Amino acid sequence: MKSKRLLLALLGVMLVSCGRHTNSTSTSVGQDSSSTNPSVSTTTPKELVYDANLPEVKDDGYEFAKKSYADFPTNLVETSGLTYELSEDETYYKVSGKTSFYGDVLVIPSFHNGLPVKEIVNDAFAEKVRLKEVYIPETIEKLGAGVFNCTPLLEKVYYNAKNVADLQGKNWAFLPVDKATNKIDVYFGPSVEKIPNRLFYPLSTDPDRIPYIKNIYFSENSKLKTIGEYAFYKSSNAIIHDLPDTIESIGNYAFYEGKTENLDLPVSLKNIGQFAFAFNEDLKRVNFHEDLEVVGEHAFYNCRKLTKVDLSKTKIEVLGSSSFRNCESLNKVLFPSTLNKIDKRAFENAGLEVVDLPNNLEIVGENAFIGCHSLVAIKLNSSLKTIYNGAFEDAINVTKLVVNSIELEDFGPSNKIFSRLGQNTNGVEVIFMETVKRIPQRMFFPNANEDLDPNIKRVVLLKTIEEIGDYAFYELSVGKIDYEGNEEQLQNINMGNNILTNVECYNN
Repeated sequence: MKSKRLLLALLGVMLVSCGRHTNSTSTSVGQDSSSTNPSVSTTTPKELVYDANLPEVKDDGYEFAKKSYADFPTNLVETSGLTYELSEDETYYKVSGKTSFYGDVLVIPSFHNGLPVKEIVNDAFAEKVRLKEVYIPETIEKLGAGVFNCTPLLEKVYYNAKNVADLQGKNWAFLPVDKATNKIDVYFGPSVEKIPNRLFYPLSTDPDRIPYIKNIYFSENSKLKTIGEYAFYKSSNAIIHDLPDTIESIGNYAFYEGKTENLDLPVSLKNIGQFAFAFNEDLKRVNFHEDLEVVGEHAFYNCRKLTKVDLSKTKIEVLGSSSFRNCESLNKVLFPSTLNKIDKRAFENAGLEVVDLPNNLEIVGENAFIGCHSLVAIKLNSSLKTIYNGAFEDAINVTKLVVNSIELEDFGPSNKIFSRLGQNTNGVEVIFMETVKRIPQRMFFPNANEDLDPNIKRVVLLKTIEEIGDYAFYELSVGKIDYEGNEEQLQNINMGNNILTNVECYNN
């Protein structure tokens, strides 16, 4: 760190012009440079050449197949000999098999003595060591605590309950005996409208006591709208076999630590909750549809094999914080035109190669793209107003930055927004497009520590530039600055306290 630089940064001392040096094509300009009267280039005017196009990022071209569903059994033979208790208001029955059921297949009836069966009582079928298959009818509205607790041979759960009340913590509904070894396939029938919170998350004090859910199937005629919070939490072996298109909401942590490889989201899906698919480390591809409005915080956090995210058809306005954080294989993202804000750390440590921000985006949150070491090109869109601290920090392999922002706000002290930009390359080409009239303060002065400086080899300034904010290029060594206009037009730019060297005018 230079002591002079730290002192100037702390005290805000204005730079003093060190003169102006000219040859046939280049000059140095900055504060007080108007006091000099250098000769004007007399060389033949030439066209300023630059390429503002971003490189194309290819994907694997994978196309999702038509969805397939599992048949839900009909014409079942109801289990006889179960114990029934009439409700206090005498409008429905509660069912149990504590002392009356010992079989391997349990088919709970929808009605008993002309009244619906709405509740399975606490521990109703707990410790049934022979039980292999369970059929839960559409009339059930409540599952008691521990209803299928410690059933070591359970293999299939056929669930057709329309709308069961949410299960609470430590419900132990499907708590295994120990670390589960029996693999359970779950089938959701055509009557299910909601999968309740914590259906397969018993919240034991032993973290290994989680049901071993292997496959999750849905009926072709599904009416399912909501998947509750923690419904399949930490079901680390669970494979989802095509979510029905009727689903509108997936709750927080619903499929946390799942095992699905290709996920075709429902067409009607509007909301993906926090951590909904986080730590799905086999997840490679996700198909997003146009009704989607919300991607919650950490929704796809740590999905390390995820390769492409196409949100372009969605209606998302705010992309939740850390939503794709640590998706280290994610090399391509397409944003929707509706997007207004990318929240903090949304793509931290992602494998993105190009960031092309959408037209209506106004805010890039703190550390939104920090640690994206694979980035080679960035385009800041015209509507962008605010970039928070560290947004593109450590994008060390960037070679091109295209700025199209009309009203970009000044950067704050020690912002680190572009710190170490392009430090692993031969330098970054920064192109300010014709929409840009003002370059914000401190745009390329991330910190008093010069080790954080961006590595800029070329800056392209078009004739539309009117002002360069204080400290925008503060003590920054730029290989070359190409200005579209002539020297007289260059002198009319308000340079603030910047001194620009190696400026070449193109006299257009």
